[in-house]
Amino acid sequence: MMFARFQGAALDNSMPFDIIVYSGNPQDSFREEQTAIEEQCREADCSVEKSFVYQIYQDGSHVMNDYLYTHGDTIQKKYRSPDGSLNEEAVAEDGYEYFDYDTYMKLSDYNTLREMLGYDPVSLGENEYAIQMKSRLTRCMDEEILDRELTVPSGNLHLSDIYTINFSQNGNNGADYLLIVPDEAAASMTPYYASLAVMTRGEAPQQLQTILENIRLEKNGIPTQDEFYRLQEEGKIDEDLDWEPETMGGEGSDQIIVCIGNVLVRSERGAELKMAMMSLVFPLAYIALVFLCVAFTILSVQQLSDSSKYRFRYDILSKMGLCRQEVDRMILKQLFFYYLVPMLVSVLLSAVTAVFAGNCFVFYTGAEGNGFYYFILSVFLFAGIYLIYFGVTYLGFTRNVHQEG
Repeated sequence: MMFARFQGAALDNSMPFDIIVYSGNPQDSFREEQTAIEEQCREADCSVEKSFVYQIYQDGSHVMNDYLYTHGDTIQKKYRSPDGSLNEEAVAEDGYEYFDYDTYMKLSDYNTLREMLGYDPVSLGENEYAIQMKSRLTRCMDEEILDRELTVPSGNLHLSDIYTINFSQNGNNGADYLLIVPDEAAASMTPYYASLAVMTRGEAPQQLQTILENIRLEKNGIPTQDEFYRLQEEGKIDEDLDWEPETMGGEGSDQIIVCIGNVLVRSERGAELKMAMMSLVFPLAYIALVFLCVAFTILSVQQLSDSSKYRFRYDILSKMGLCRQEVDRMILKQLFFYYLVPMLVSVLLSAVTAVFAGNCFVFYTGAEGNGFYYFILSVFLFAGIYLIYFGVTYLGFTRNVHQEG
């Protein structure tokens, strides 16, 4: 239930744009990528609706990164010293979640991307900035960071608002967050990296993922996977090295289900994500259904096999003046008791585990709802199967009692 519901949310969160491409070169024009996209879209009977190249900026600070490393509730505790301060050695050794510096975007670029996604533009007042971040991270923001002032040549900027739209923030548009500043403030910062966002009319061809990845590998001087292993066999690359195609400086702090890549084509990566989710959800649902059917079958067989034993008792009740409808009501109460007790026990025992697991899932993924919500969905499914078996058993039981009577 949890994974199935989260599938669409994970896709929208990681890939709201039809195509997004990352480049470590902030001056990259993405000319080759745009040409390839237009050519492939023409062949696939779709078209480019909007294409936008923009830059992410940095100002040499890492205050926001440090804060999230020490306050993010899905961040590993190894990044925190016993006193709660940042463990800089641990971050330097294995801090893949965030870039080396805080990431900024100018307001005009942010509004252009919002409009591409169908959102209204936003505005900043004089000496204001905003934060665009994943919705689950807003619970980590306290007064320490909300009251922070950004120092820019034009003066100090105060936080105006926090926006939580789906914005591809697993390294493409920042890692977990972006600081949105006025254009004039961004002009005094250093371009950090560049991105290309594309919205298409119609579904982009899936092979575009591979084409764009090959262009990026060539531009960055990275061999393809086949070439890498061939060079290893020839002894030109150390055999202890692993092929590493990604070049992003941060990946965000998502857990359980993560979709990260320098190139994200929604049609291709979306299909991969759905396949991965289906391969997980289907066996879990199948196993659960098998256990339910086995349990209810045992109950049904037991009751139906005992129907001959109860035939004599119900026959006596009939002779004492009970009509057939009254006998059927007694049978209904008897079967309801036999079915209700194991159902209540199973619900009570599973509630603790299911609610806890559901709350952990919501906590780490930012999915909608809570553990109790997913548990109630499962109980309704359980109850539906229960009613089917109960009804069949009731019909069979009454038929056996009355026929043998």
